[in-house]
Amino acid sequence: MSERGEKKGHDDKREFGTLAAAGTRALAARLFLVWLAVSLAVSTVFMGRLAWDDTVSLRELVPLGVFTAAVVLEFALLAGKTLSSSARLFEIVTFLVGIGMAMQFRMGAYAGSSLGVKFALPAGFVAMLLMFAVFRRGRWRFFEKMAPLCYVVVLAALGAMLVFGRRFRGGLYLPGNVNPTEFVKPLLAVALAALLAKNDDGLRRSLLGLPFPKVMPLVKLLALWLPAMALTLAVRDLGLALLLNALLAFMLVAATRRPGWLLWFAASAAAIGWLAWKAPGHVHARIAAWLNPFADPTGSGWQLLQGFSAMFACGLWGSGLGAGLPIEVPIVATDFAYAAIAEELGMILSLLILALYAALAVRGFINAGRPQGKFGPALASGLSAVLALQALLNLGGVVKALPLTGVVLPFISQGGSGLIAMMATAGLLAAVESD
Repeated sequence: MSERGEKKGHDDKREFGTLAAAGTRALAARLFLVWLAVSLAVSTVFMGRLAWDDTVSLRELVPLGVFTAAVVLEFALLAGKTLSSSARLFEIVTFLVGIGMAMQFRMGAYAGSSLGVKFALPAGFVAMLLMFAVFRRGRWRFFEKMAPLCYVVVLAALGAMLVFGRRFRGGLYLPGNVNPTEFVKPLLAVALAALLAKNDDGLRRSLLGLPFPKVMPLVKLLALWLPAMALTLAVRDLGLALLLNALLAFMLVAATRRPGWLLWFAASAAAIGWLAWKAPGHVHARIAAWLNPFADPTGSGWQLLQGFSAMFACGLWGSGLGAGLPIEVPIVATDFAYAAIAEELGMILSLLILALYAALAVRGFINAGRPQGKFGPALASGLSAVLALQALLNLGGVVKALPLTGVVLPFISQGGSGLIAMMATAGLLAAVESD
């Protein structure tokens, strides 16, 4: 090699090292700001409670210690690597989880004896970091081979809920309030991604601008979809049924580049919605409460009206953390966590939360095309859709843009299975996008 070529190589290495060091410093600064904001929020609530409650224990700060350790581990995992997209995703998710932890801490979730709530935060961070560390650098392709097993797990989870599940506050849970259907969403996205990667050409065929797929690809899609949907309807989980059908529609459009699929799904949704409205039952009651909550203000419309009252009282800056009355909203820690944030932290932070969910969705959809092949983009788009659609259904229900579905707000709402499943989904999405 000539002297000029050697000098250029050294200059390139020096420049790359400088950029990597600058990126590491920027990552450290952003993660520190996330940690500082969450720590100040938790400390404010803790000091306020300490002033009037002698039973407050330092053990309640364990979640903050877990959060701190997770931020340090994230930095160690991402520092010095050219994984800017994955780093941004981790930063957004970590901030959302931190806000959720602060609000749950404020509402006393960690003061009780619920091991599920206390275990969910460390388990969620472990799941997210492990999914990223184990399946990055192309190892996520392992899921294409495991797609049939993922689908079997989906059917087994739904079947277990049907046989052993018990009703609690309108939801269905296994003993111990375990909800395995939270894992159905990402696992079904994996199974759909594998199927669409192999059959996208047959499903892409159209007639007069509308999708008109070939027979065998359509039969395979229906053979995968109908059993899962039949079990979902059997357990009477409206939120899960809506989310899974929206996930199928989005993944079909993303894989085939045929927006006409949305017309078929819109027509089907309108027909099913009309039938649900006409038939008496749980779904009819929810739709009626959505259309006119004042018709039964102390019954079916009470939760929605109390949520409105909390949000309308927020103002620009809110009542202040710990100074509001979010517990007046029924099931606020799960269904209406966004209303609690709006009441105490105000419109500014509420809009920031919306912006973070939008950024999470947009980054996921934009970066879905980064992996090579067909399975990677299909998987990335599906995982992104799982996170985005769940946030959309929850927020839409809270602000009355959609009927209440019982779907929780990802990363923020109280829960064990839901938090772990969504954080594991984010970790796998980061691994796919890092390619």
